[in-house]
This record gives sequence, C-alpha cells and structure tokens, in this order.
Amino acid sequence: MIKSTSIVIANLVIFLRGMDNYKPYEAYFTVNFRECEAGEEFGSGTCEVCDSGFYSLIPGEELCKPCIDHANCTGGNKLLVEEGYWRDTKMRDEILECY
Repeated sequence: MIKSTSIVIANLVIFLRGMDNYKPYEAYFTVNFRECEAGEEFGSGTCEVCDSGFYSLIPGEELCKPCIDHANCTGGNKLLVEEGYWRDTKMRDEILECY
C-alpha cells in the first residue's frame, strides 16, 4: 500500500549548446503519492474506487469490503442502510435495527 510521500525519481542532465561549448543543466523531478481515500482500494498500481456491492470507509484500507446485511452499497464509500435500520455515523459500518 502506498503511503503519502514525495521522492526524487530522476536526475536529468541536459546539455545546451552555447556559442563555443555545451553547458550542463541539471533537472530534478519529484513525484507525490497519495494514500487511497475512503471508498478506494489499492489495485493494479493505483487507487481504484470500490465497485457497486463493496465499500471502504477508512482512508488507506487495502481492500474494499463486501456489502453487509441491511445495507445497500453503491460503490466507493456509499453505505446506505435499509429502511428500519440506522447507523450513528458515516465513518462506521455498524448497523442497528430501529425499535
């Protein structure tokens, strides 16, 4: 799993021709990686949105989870509870029955 970070990936030396000689110039490139967000999993070298029938609520989770009982998972971090059920926060997947 890729964590948020920055790394130098190349040291490139370019020679530009002046009047009588070549002068070297160095260029450095930085690539920033981000952690997968809620609703994404890390697959095929990149963060991918969870498919319908799966969900992810915590940023950086390695895999999307299969939808749970009494919920409708439309993909990403969308976990919609069925009528007659509830959950106390969108950050948890504990679903309780209404009385």
